[in-house]
Amino acid sequence: MNTLQKQKSSVMIAPIASTNGETVTANLDCKGHKAVDIIVQIGAFSGGTNGVSPLVCKIGESDDTVVTHFADITGGSAASTLVAGGSVRFNVDLTKRKRYLRLTFSPATASTNSSTVVSAIARFDNSENAPASTSAMGNTAVKIV
Repeated sequence: MNTLQKQKSSVMIAPIASTNGETVTANLDCKGHKAVDIIVQIGAFSGGTNGVSPLVCKIGESDDTVVTHFADITGGSAASTLVAGGSVRFNVDLTKRKRYLRLTFSPATASTNSSTVVSAIARFDNSENAPASTSAMGNTAVKIV
């Protein structure tokens, strides 16, 4: 088994068109893992927001999944740096974090019909229990070539 086969993936946000005023969130249970790489992929901006970065793209942490318990992680915001067709990676050392992470994304609100396509995948690494098979690697099809 190579080192890539020891990673576990989780889809946090399936591709979705996030519209003006909408906030998309996803929680991630990090129990048993020591590091995670969260990749947020940004599609084209529409409705007059071309070139305008999303308002919010950040991660927070909590000991449980109660929305009001999540606190933003210092340095865990990237909204002003995002561009259409780009991505941001949050490399998180989980040994310093609480059990749950929460990704929050909101598009720019330049016009009524604004929307931004967004998706996010979390890849755990350096876990206490590495996946024993491809089916245990996460909610994705795995092809070893």
